[in-house]
Amino acid sequence: MTTPKNGVKTVDAAVPEAASVDSATRELDEPILHVPEASAAPDLKVSLTADEEITQAIQVLSNLATLKLKTQESKDQSLAVLRKIESLFKLEEPISPQDLDELKTGFKTLNKFALAVNQYYETKTKAEAAKQVLDAILGSFKSSTN
Repeated sequence: MTTPKNGVKTVDAAVPEAASVDSATRELDEPILHVPEASAAPDLKVSLTADEEITQAIQVLSNLATLKLKTQESKDQSLAVLRKIESLFKLEEPISPQDLDELKTGFKTLNKFALAVNQYYETKTKAEAAKQVLDAILGSFKSSTN
């Protein structure tokens, strides 16, 4: 903590290093960003009650389900746009004004898809921790239903 001349105390917070992107080696189903370990960031959470932990875990899992559906809905259209983008790099393949209009519209779809995929992978990491919370609480019920 530092106290400047004005007498107001401030807290120096460590900022985690930026996430790295290596698109050349990234597989299609891998996340674009490699987020630093959660333990690298200071734990700023106030301790939660069991009820709050359960509610938060369910919310994270619900967000994951929504993002998965969002990516599935736009996947086919986005893959078609990616194929059209590939044709832009082949000089021998002609492109019509209609193709260009379709591409411009497709870029919007592709942007939404890429953002949803990125959010999905970010949320998936949180959802794995949320699932562990529920598994710890509901573990005895889970094993008795088999």
